[in-house]
Amino acid sequence: RDAASLFEGEHDFGAFMNKTTDARETVRRVSDCSAIRDDGGLFLRVKGKGFLYKQVRHMVGALLLVASGHMSMDAIVTALDQGEAYVRSGQRKWTPAPACGLHLMNVEYACGSVIIPAPYNLNLTTRTGTRDGDAGNAVRAVDA
Repeated sequence: RDAASLFEGEHDFGAFMNKTTDARETVRRVSDCSAIRDDGGLFLRVKGKGFLYKQVRHMVGALLLVASGHMSMDAIVTALDQGEAYVRSGQRKWTPAPACGLHLMNVEYACGSVIIPAPYNLNLTTRTGTRDGDAGNAVRAVDA
């Protein structure tokens, strides 16, 4: 079992967000988390209904530490079990991955999918804008 698949299922992702708060529900369900290596590098696919603030960036940061041998997969399991308590106890070793390599690829709605075509599958952390014609402007793309 690879480290990416540890994130699949319903877990407390409180250790995988930037801000800690007692008021927010931190349990989320990730339906798919898989790493694929190809000629272009490493591709991580994460599917879920909703994510916490910088959750995927933290997941990538943790996976990079596991891949480099600086952290065990057991640390991910423990973080998912303990949630925010993992961070408060000072156990979190990773930092969130930089936003420059993370891209939104697909948005799925009950009525169907919206594929965000290149070059509009852009960096998701800078200023926001919309592209005319994308599902009646319901899909927000971000300018890099």
